[in-house]
Amino acid sequence: MSTEDKVRLHPGYALQVADLMAPVEIAEDFTLGDLCRIIDHFEEMDRETFSALLQCPLEPFLEECLRPRDAGTEPGSDLHYIRLFWECEYDLRTETRWPPVTSLWLHVDGVGDIWEDHQPGGRFYEEGRDCSQCNRYAVEMTPLYALRHLPLRIDPVMTVRPSLTLESRHTPLDIPAPDVTLLQLIHALFWELSFFGTPEERDATRDELRQQVKRIDAGEERLIPLEEFRKKLDEETS
Repeated sequence: MSTEDKVRLHPGYALQVADLMAPVEIAEDFTLGDLCRIIDHFEEMDRETFSALLQCPLEPFLEECLRPRDAGTEPGSDLHYIRLFWECEYDLRTETRWPPVTSLWLHVDGVGDIWEDHQPGGRFYEEGRDCSQCNRYAVEMTPLYALRHLPLRIDPVMTVRPSLTLESRHTPLDIPAPDVTLLQLIHALFWELSFFGTPEERDATRDELRQQVKRIDAGEERLIPLEEFRKKLDEETS
């Protein structure tokens, strides 16, 4: 679709219902905070209805994103930007454990520096190894006030890959990504940011995970190896 037919998201844009199903392009300086301000000023649909449409309680997330931040105790994220990217995953026709399916998802993550373990001196570093994709970070555990300064980017490439249950002999394929509508963009972002529930529920989950890490370090709990998990999954679905 040509640029003229797309809604351009920029800091001065005003959200309209008529634009929700239109594909978007994003200005380089358009941030998560700008998007939240635009939604906060959206008057053509009441907040409760828009929340139901997005399957996310918007109010606490907008409040968290737009409230003043204490720079001393609440540092901003050091990510470079928030990425939205299409991904297509498929089962082979020979799949027998369930009817083969193909899924198409608009995902969200953060892009920053190369993971520390893959940098020179890190335990997984290998000279000459391609680590260009070892810079993707989850954002669903991060408060919105720490992310609001980050620009939003749509990845122009979509990866088509076999499901995780298939053997690695099937190589992923990168193709041009479909357009992203404004509603898809907003839904994908808040689906990810509300993955663990409200900000209060998210923080409680994060605290519990930190306690689990402490128990693992103390030998009170153990991690299950991936191969062991896959074997158990295969046994349960066979």
